[in-house]
Amino acid sequence: MSKVKPLKGFNSFSFLFKTGKKFYEDNALGVFLFDFDKYEATNFTKSIDSEFFYLGVSVSKKNAKKAVVRNRIKRLLREAVKKIFQERYTQCEHHLRFGIIVWRAGVSHPAQIKLSDVYPALVQIFDNVDRFYKSKKIKAQ
Repeated sequence: MSKVKPLKGFNSFSFLFKTGKKFYEDNALGVFLFDFDKYEATNFTKSIDSEFFYLGVSVSKKNAKKAVVRNRIKRLLREAVKKIFQERYTQCEHHLRFGIIVWRAGVSHPAQIKLSDVYPALVQIFDNVDRFYKSKKIKAQ
């Protein structure tokens, strides 16, 4: 069973953008909520299973005009996150609950972007996320 599930719904995305911690990279933006964050009792938290990480992916029409390109970038982003989760986090060890990855680089053709372009940016974002979580965890103790 996969540890990454899709984050769906306008309310989920807007709540996460409003309250989540943002991490920036050249071509990507990550917005995350951790397991220690307090979630409001809204529709956002109705059916949450704590062993999963809920991921939303977004690519702007401004950056990729064609839907084919946007969909390819989203598939690559999801695949890169799954790969990162397999490499870094063991069973129920991860500290992330919700996340959105926004790709900000412009591409005009689907063949111009590959997993090797997306993966390093997401690795850098997840490195920053882990560093932030460890610093918060140490301060809490």
